[in-house]
Amino acid sequence: MAISYAKETFDDEPAAVKPAPLVNYMPEQKAIIESREPSIKVSAFAGTGKTTTLVGYANNRRNDSMIYLAFNKAIQEEAARKFTGNVECRTTHSIAYQAMNVQEKYLKKLSFGLKPFDLAKPFDATYIDAANAIQILNNFTSSADSQISEINAIAANIKPGMRPRAIALAKEAWKHMIDPDTDKVPMTHDGYLKLFQLSGKAIAKRNGELYKTVLFDEAQDANPVTTAMVMGLSANKVFVGDRHQSIYAFRGAKNAMEMMTGIAEYPLFSSFRFGQRVADAANIILGYTLGEEKHSLRGLGGQSRVTGGGNAARHSGQIAKLARTNGTILDMTAECMESNVPFYIVGGTDSLKLNLVMDTFYLFANQKDRIVNAQIKQFDSFDEMMTLSEESDDPEYKAICKVVNRHEDNTPVLVDSVKKACLPSAKKATVVFSTAHRSKGLEFDAVQLLDDFTSLTLNSQDEGVDIQEGNLIYVAMTRAKNTLYLNEDLANFLECPSRNILLDEAVGINDRLRGEVKKAVSFSI
Repeated sequence: MAISYAKETFDDEPAAVKPAPLVNYMPEQKAIIESREPSIKVSAFAGTGKTTTLVGYANNRRNDSMIYLAFNKAIQEEAARKFTGNVECRTTHSIAYQAMNVQEKYLKKLSFGLKPFDLAKPFDATYIDAANAIQILNNFTSSADSQISEINAIAANIKPGMRPRAIALAKEAWKHMIDPDTDKVPMTHDGYLKLFQLSGKAIAKRNGELYKTVLFDEAQDANPVTTAMVMGLSANKVFVGDRHQSIYAFRGAKNAMEMMTGIAEYPLFSSFRFGQRVADAANIILGYTLGEEKHSLRGLGGQSRVTGGGNAARHSGQIAKLARTNGTILDMTAECMESNVPFYIVGGTDSLKLNLVMDTFYLFANQKDRIVNAQIKQFDSFDEMMTLSEESDDPEYKAICKVVNRHEDNTPVLVDSVKKACLPSAKKATVVFSTAHRSKGLEFDAVQLLDDFTSLTLNSQDEGVDIQEGNLIYVAMTRAKNTLYLNEDLANFLECPSRNILLDEAVGINDRLRGEVKKAVSFSI
């Protein structure tokens, strides 16, 4: 299975040479394509044709060898279908996988990530110390740091009294992780990426030649370790991203575009995905919640509609229902099955981690002999799993425990029903479910935002709205092409918005944008 995964994920073969397509570019796109600056950054709002623009940029320099660095395999494959022969599309993990000879050295101990029992048992550590050490390790492997230190513990929000033990354990775990001759600690994908960055090796072609230009996409959600790799190159650089679509800070992501200072910046603010109605709604979030002061979205995608979620029941045709959490999706699939509504889940049922849900149910039902997952099997009871998950702030286990707690003895029936009912593709589905995170990069004719997103109405002037949560709402809203159905809280907020008190007062909305936002507010939901 590991070998199959490695081949599927990391053999990014160069695409065949394709002729350059004929495209009518917008003036803002032409400015980027025809720029004479050696390095630039592009602030691309949602649906503004950033990939089309990058393809035009590359086609305008067909004698220059370029590499397009993709956030994940799906984006890499999509980009490879669009770029012509002078651009090689790769993921940073695929580059590191090859350069660090992972296939030969680490394949047998390769893992997607660590859980506390991976360290607690071999090092005779407590669950909490192991969980803290993993958070420190995760921070270190995603950082540009050269060694594990208290800086990583502080960044991981480890309590001062717990730091010495956790740091010592993290250092010991890292030593065993990078040792190919021991399987005491698994090697993670971020682990060998970190090894590549520490090695000082350059991002280069398979024959060792260097690229003239690096196209760095989704730079707003780049890990510092990846940014360090790119910044260390002598090549020209094109950083592309949207700070308002940064939604992976919880993984240690940082906005790499902020590091590119003193170079020309170009905006892309005309969206071909949706019309001005959706753009107006998004501009309210951009202005009041996220503090955007330079630009506002223009909707050039034809007529679009924004309305309340209550109207979604009368929608004719396929609709995408976007949620903040997997738990909400699981609950909503139950409603679909009761009404015989065909549905599809983006990422399939595997994305809901139903096998882990069942193992957690077996723990809940005192049927430990049926548990498959080695980590869950090591908990003494369901109560212990809930308690330790809360104390270690494990988002995955906390969410799964909530699902089992909610459905109790009905959990197996629900899981089995969802597996059977979920369609293999979206083609014949009336409803498409996705988390907002997983919807990034996708678009749908009709979108409904479900009720589990952060409340803007309650929090804007009270505790304030975390920018990442505001970004997530903006991302979800801008997946809609024709019709956007809002949850009740968001509908109320758009009709009467208030400024997010967490915004720095110096980042206020300028007069021009404030006027545009007021015009947008005038429409009724």
